[in-house]
Amino acid sequence: MRPSNVVGQLRSRLALVVIASVIGLGIGIAWRGYVSADSSIHGYLRSTPTGVDRDPINVLYQAKAGLAGVLASVTADLGWPDYGGSMMYFGSGSGATQDAQRASDCGGCDRYHLRVKAPADPATEDAIAATHFEIVTWCGHSSRSFDNARDVIVDAEAAGGRPVAWVFWGNTNASTQCDGYEVAGDGWIAEVVLP
Repeated sequence: MRPSNVVGQLRSRLALVVIASVIGLGIGIAWRGYVSADSSIHGYLRSTPTGVDRDPINVLYQAKAGLAGVLASVTADLGWPDYGGSMMYFGSGSGATQDAQRASDCGGCDRYHLRVKAPADPATEDAIAATHFEIVTWCGHSSRSFDNARDVIVDAEAAGGRPVAWVFWGNTNASTQCDGYEVAGDGWIAEVVLP
């Protein structure tokens, strides 16, 4: 588990980045970052193409198998099927809609929820994803944590033998949920390397 204090968290993340970098040099894995022809993609999901920033992007999947590889890994390592959910947008361009979603439980339950945008070219781009833990409230699902949900994915993918690197994007803006709850991410993105 990560330390609870800020300095400890930063030290842990720095150590993970250094370890991942060393491993990457040794076995040829390097963080490519997300490069897209759609320049509207930034650090957050939106509820409409021109709406306000909502969930932070907090997972990248380096997957030469594209979206199919990401979904196969999420199913194998987490057991999350497609329970559905609302449409969200990875920016404001014409191709900004999410391509898939997976969840740990049904649509009317408290659950972990993941939305994924497929890369246009899996050979040079990462799939981008945003995940959160949400509870059922009087107004529908309301996110309670972005970081915890990301860490659940990281732990499961690492246990499944996938290398993980950390990158700081700084996407820490708070999001107000339908019930008024405010939640923000810590700005760290985990990049999961799939075969």
